[in-house]
Amino acid sequence: MLTVGIIGFIWPLHRLSVRTGGWGLVQSPPPSGLVYVGTTRCVFVFPLSSHLGPSKSPAGCRFLLVLCALLALGLAGCGGDEPAAVAAPPAPPPAPPPFQPQPVEVALGDNGGTATLMTTEDGGFTLNGEAFAGGSDSPVEGEGGRMYVLTLADGTWSAAFMPMTVTVTLGASDESVTLMTTEAGGYTLGGEAFASGGTAMSSGGGSYTLTMADDGTWSAAFMPMTVTVTLGSSGSSVEVMTTEGGGYTLGGEAFASGGTYASGGLTYTLTIGEDGMWSAAFMPMTQTVTLGSSGSSVTLSSTEAGG
Repeated sequence: MLTVGIIGFIWPLHRLSVRTGGWGLVQSPPPSGLVYVGTTRCVFVFPLSSHLGPSKSPAGCRFLLVLCALLALGLAGCGGDEPAAVAAPPAPPPAPPPFQPQPVEVALGDNGGTATLMTTEDGGFTLNGEAFAGGSDSPVEGEGGRMYVLTLADGTWSAAFMPMTVTVTLGASDESVTLMTTEAGGYTLGGEAFASGGTAMSSGGGSYTLTMADDGTWSAAFMPMTVTVTLGSSGSSVEVMTTEGGGYTLGGEAFASGGTYASGGLTYTLTIGEDGMWSAAFMPMTQTVTLGSSGSSVTLSSTEAGG
C-alpha cells in the first residue's frame, strides 16, 4: 500500500518532496534541471523545462506537482511485493520433565502387611534403595517375621507366603523332625497342624515332647512310655518304661525281653513280641523231695494259684 503526502511546498520552488514509506519526489531549483520520482527499486527521471519554472508560470508548477504525485501513486506496483518474511525455525520441543520414581504397593498375603517398591527410569524396581527383581532368591520379610516371594507377571506384582522350616533335634537320638511355619503364625508337622507341647516319634519308637520357648526356639524332651504288663492270671501287673536309647527299665533298672520278675512269691518271664507287645508267663518253682530211705525222689512244681 502506498500513501502519499506533501511534506512542504515553498515558493519559489527550490526543492519539493513527496514521501510515503521509501518514495521521494524532488525538483531541482528552477529555472531548469531534473525531476525524479521513485524508490530504491524503480526511478523515473525527466527534465524540467525552464518554461515550467515558477518564474514563468505558477500554475504550470502546480500542474507539475500534481503530475508527479499521480506518477508516485502509479509506482505503487513498481517496486513489487515486499520480500516475504523468513519464517523463524520451529522451537525445539520442550525437555521432558525429570524422572520421578513412583511407588508400587504390594500386599503381602493376608497377614504380612505391604511392601513398597519404587520404579526406576529404565523400567526396573527397587526395594529399600536396592535393585529388586523378585523371586525365591530374594524373599521379602513382612510383619511378624513372615517371608514372602514376590513375582512380577503381566506388569502386576503378587506375593506368595514362603513357609520357613524349623529343625528340631529329638534329644540324644541323633534324629530330628522338621516343622513348617504357616502364614497365620502356626506350625505344621508332616502336613498336620502342630503346637507347642505336641509329641513326635523317633524311628526307634521313642516319644518326644516338643516345646517352643518365649524366644521362639524349639526343643524336644524324651518322654518315657509306660507299658503295663499283666502278670499271667494272677490279676497283678507291672510297668515297664521305655528309654531314649530304645530300651526298657523295670523298677528303675534296665530290663530286657526275657527277664524275670517276682511278685507275691511268684516268678514271671516278661517277653516282647514282634508286634512290640509285652507279655508275662508264669515260671513255676520246682522242688525235689526224697522219698525216705527208698532212694526215690519226686519233683514238686508250684502253681500260679499258689499250689
